[in-house]
Amino acid sequence: MAAPRLPLLLLSFAAACYPEVPFEGGKTGDVPGTDGGADGADGADGGADGGADGGADGGGTGDCVGFVDADGDGFGGGDEVNYDCGSAGYTDVGGDCDDSNSDVNPDASERCNVVDDDCDGAIDEEIRTQWWADADGDGFGDAAAEIDDCDPGPGFVDNAEDCDDTRDAAFPGADERCNELDDDCDTEVDEDAVDAPTWAFDADRDGFSDAAVQAVTCASPGDGWRPWDPSAADCDDLDPAVNPDALEVCDLIDNDCDGAIDDGDPDLDLTTAATWYADSDADLYGDPSITILSCAQPRGAVADNTDCNDGATEVNPGETEVCNGVDDDCDSLADDADPGVDTSTGAVFYADADGDGYGDAGAPRAACAAPTGYIVDDTDCDDDSRFVSPAAQEVCNGYDDDCDENVDTDDTSLDLSTRSTFYLDADGDGLGDPAVSTETCTAPSGYVSNADDCDDASALDTDGDGEQDCEDDDIDGDGLRNGWDAAPLDDSVIRGPTGGLGTDGPLSLSTSSAVSAGTYLTASASARATSITVGDPSGFSVGDEVLILSQRGSVAGQYELAFVAAITGAVLTIEPPLLYAWPSTDLVLVQPIPHYTTATISGTLAATDWAGAGGGVVIFRATGAVTISGEISAEGAGYRGGAGVAGNSSNPFQGESYQGTGSTGVRSGNLGGGGARAAVNDIGASGGGGAHGANGSDGTDLYTVGSYGSYGGTAYGRSDLATWFLGSGGGGGTPDSDNSDGRSTNNVTGSGGDGGGIIALYSATSITISGDLTARGDDGDDAVWLTSSPRGEIGGGGGGAGGTILLSAPSVAVVGDVDATGGDGGQGRVEFGTTPYGGDGGTGRARVIYSTSFTGSSAFDPAPSTSTAWVP
Repeated sequence: MAAPRLPLLLLSFAAACYPEVPFEGGKTGDVPGTDGGADGADGADGGADGGADGGADGGGTGDCVGFVDADGDGFGGGDEVNYDCGSAGYTDVGGDCDDSNSDVNPDASERCNVVDDDCDGAIDEEIRTQWWADADGDGFGDAAAEIDDCDPGPGFVDNAEDCDDTRDAAFPGADERCNELDDDCDTEVDEDAVDAPTWAFDADRDGFSDAAVQAVTCASPGDGWRPWDPSAADCDDLDPAVNPDALEVCDLIDNDCDGAIDDGDPDLDLTTAATWYADSDADLYGDPSITILSCAQPRGAVADNTDCNDGATEVNPGETEVCNGVDDDCDSLADDADPGVDTSTGAVFYADADGDGYGDAGAPRAACAAPTGYIVDDTDCDDDSRFVSPAAQEVCNGYDDDCDENVDTDDTSLDLSTRSTFYLDADGDGLGDPAVSTETCTAPSGYVSNADDCDDASALDTDGDGEQDCEDDDIDGDGLRNGWDAAPLDDSVIRGPTGGLGTDGPLSLSTSSAVSAGTYLTASASARATSITVGDPSGFSVGDEVLILSQRGSVAGQYELAFVAAITGAVLTIEPPLLYAWPSTDLVLVQPIPHYTTATISGTLAATDWAGAGGGVVIFRATGAVTISGEISAEGAGYRGGAGVAGNSSNPFQGESYQGTGSTGVRSGNLGGGGARAAVNDIGASGGGGAHGANGSDGTDLYTVGSYGSYGGTAYGRSDLATWFLGSGGGGGTPDSDNSDGRSTNNVTGSGGDGGGIIALYSATSITISGDLTARGDDGDDAVWLTSSPRGEIGGGGGGAGGTILLSAPSVAVVGDVDATGGDGGQGRVEFGTTPYGGDGGTGRARVIYSTSFTGSSAFDPAPSTSTAWVP
């Protein structure tokens, strides 16, 4: 505490006793604490500001000097001031470090509150002490976690005795437990643990221990020691076969340690006991239904169990079987059922093999009772027929039915209704005339039993199959029934009529429609086979004509036509037999061929896209005129163009062809499919064009000399359309291979165009086309720069090849467009040099077959091959 300022205190008291005196250089002063007016502004002794009234700001002329005591604790804070002696709110003692808090002053006691309570410049001094963290809350602190504080709060204690402050179960005085830890903080582990188990020794290692050999310890004392279980005490710890889990068996030993032995033990394993059988009649044969399980033989029981009647001494396996209705010898067979029966105690019976109630005198048999199939009668004259007996009616059959020794018409008792009708066979072909017949038991000469002759004056059989022409469904024997055969009397013509059968009625199409894609073979078929197996039979009906065409594989382009004679599941029975073998490894299209009366198309009829799985074909027949003012399209429905690439891909695909889908990054063509070169720096090579009737052209590069462009496909197929093919696809465009531009994700090369499909139209009268028939190949895609930079050199796709078009009718007139050309190559993109282009697709194939007239060849592209060999 600061010492009081005594001179000032005396001065303040003096001032209170004397009248006002003027301050030097100023006017008369007022009581201190006033506002210190303007009077005496320059007075040297009148106050700090020289005020006339001696106020707090003016100095005044008060009699006491001290400190303002705002909190009333007797100590003032701040600087000294003059004040009127005796005024409240002042003190002559200073040193208060917080004059807003009466609990803070030089006389206050220091408390734990982070405040300088006694104004000595230090906070919470002299009341701090040591504390230790108690992280696990067990009342004992961690010696490694010490702090110095007056009040540390929760989580600290005033001792450092914990040996593991992470476990609340570890502290001095805790119970030691089996956990390999020091629980009671005495530096020892698991000693005298309260939960230590009792162990007992298992000398014979049978899983049961000796109660007399025990130890109490946390860990097992060693091999052979087991946790002690009073219920698992071993009564003989030297024999592993003896323990509480063992089965009691017949061996004069207490095997299961329950104090009982063999038959005296209710837990005896009866499977080890002997089985004994009751012998009530004392014939030494036991009753199998009354058993006794026992280690020793009981009284009145035997080991035998073959007695079938233990109440009769004369019935047992040692007796002889006799006719008495009893199983005497216990072989489960009584009387005649027993092969050892003494039949001399029975009677004689006769076989009735045919079951007509009359026995055969030549087949006697002695037995206890009539055996099955035997009777006491012996008057049957034919025991092999139930229709022959003394009671039977004589009928026309060549037998003595009634056993009176007279046969058929020689017997006056003949049943006339059994006579047969026979028919005259005048032409000797084995077939009778239904108009000339007679009734008798047997056929007269020149008569037969059937009335199947459709013409008894002629036996003509053109194909020699045993059926007369008048009833033969296939007169010429070519395997195709007369109703479907274009020439039913000529086995060299094995096909339906060119104009079809008209079974589907008229076609009038003014909208857009797609042709059914058909299905495909799922199993191989050999030449001359009469059935094929398809993937989906739902689109076929009996009587449909079908196109069978290999579109990819070892016999690609091979085709033939057949009719569906029957459908069983996925198997189509066909006529005529197959001309060719069809391997299952090929993709073979099976597509129904509609048979219209007339076909008028003002809308659009489109092929289903091949898409790699079969299709791309439009085919139909008509008995009348076919008129196309709209469009039939198989454009782009053929083999697919090779895919271009985007981003960092470097190997575009060759165009697809009948050989396969093509490879990536191969410059040469995929036979018909256009090539697609692997990436090369700053070249922009484009894909080759697909081929069919003509080669596809080569793709170019930015140098235009063809040094890097991809090659077009090679032509295939035949101009006479003895084979049918789709047009092949163009190759994909080539990207740069450097990372700075061509391999950038900003560039996409052009994909090759798809090839054209197949259109085949047949009419028995005429085909007139004023609209469009197109089997054109698609154009190749242009290469694309997706952004302005970076840009590289990227190639366009090759064009797809044209497909196949066939028109067959007596009269063919074309004033519209018939187009089977290839598609154009796509444009490449380069930042310098000449723009590359994909190769154009080759033209397809077109053919016209007619007999009367053909006009409009200039409307075809390509020009068709023609033939006048049209067959109606």
